[in-house]
Amino acid sequence: MLQLLDLSWNSLGGSLPSLIGKFEYLFYLDLSNNSFSGEIPESLTGLENLVHKTALLKESSEQFTLVGPIWPSFGNLKNLHDLSLEENNLSGSIPDSISGMTSLEVLDLSRNNLSGEIPHSLARLSFLSVFNVSYNRLYGDTPSGGQFMTFPESSFDGNQALCPRLLAPCQKKKTSSTCVPW
Repeated sequence: MLQLLDLSWNSLGGSLPSLIGKFEYLFYLDLSNNSFSGEIPESLTGLENLVHKTALLKESSEQFTLVGPIWPSFGNLKNLHDLSLEENNLSGSIPDSISGMTSLEVLDLSRNNLSGEIPHSLARLSFLSVFNVSYNRLYGDTPSGGQFMTFPESSFDGNQALCPRLLAPCQKKKTSSTCVPW
């Protein structure tokens, strides 16, 4: 019956236990500012009641300890308002299914090791007011339309091969995966 779990600022370490995903009534989860390591348990994506401004796995230490992918099943968290996964070592692509998080207001994936393109389907997230994918390894055109026209260019900094909106349309050089204006 646990509904609120705030373990932030406790210097906790080790891997995140998958049993957190069994707290079906949990609507608030804050595990920020600890030293967790390993992959994000996929069972966390089954917490369908997560709603309130949730800093899910924010890490502020310099250890960059959370690794692995952002699970496509995060898209099932339709009521979640805040997904903050910045300052880790998450890898892989940003799942297109994140666009299923229809209540999302904050998506911060900055300072990870994410690669690939930003899914253009994220432009459908009409409540999104904060978006940050800076300092990853993303490439391609940034989405346009929807809330994406309101995000500052700094939200995309540090991605060498990502075409900012101001340069659109972009042309990709086939040899170096960089973008240049036409």
